[in-house]
Amino acid sequence: MIKIALDIYIGSFTRYYSKNWLNNAQKLAKEQGIPYNIVTPTKSENTITDPDKIHTIMVIWREKLSKGLGSSLKYQLDWSIFSFSF
Repeated sequence: MIKIALDIYIGSFTRYYSKNWLNNAQKLAKEQGIPYNIVTPTKSENTITDPDKIHTIMVIWREKLSKGLGSSLKYQLDWSIFSFSF
């Protein structure tokens, strides 16, 4: 039997795209020295993993999204002010 997990990531886009995070099963496996595999799409040679570059791209995307949504937004899109800890 193959066991799989579905995780919902809550955190910054920069941290997510730079793969600088562990889910609960990964943390437990790491603590116990157990191998843990994640299956993801193949990374291309153009994949950006530098957190500074990712952050810059995400800020530009957020600004364009804010501008496109215009007056439909009740609050400014700036989720970098939030911090989640579990």
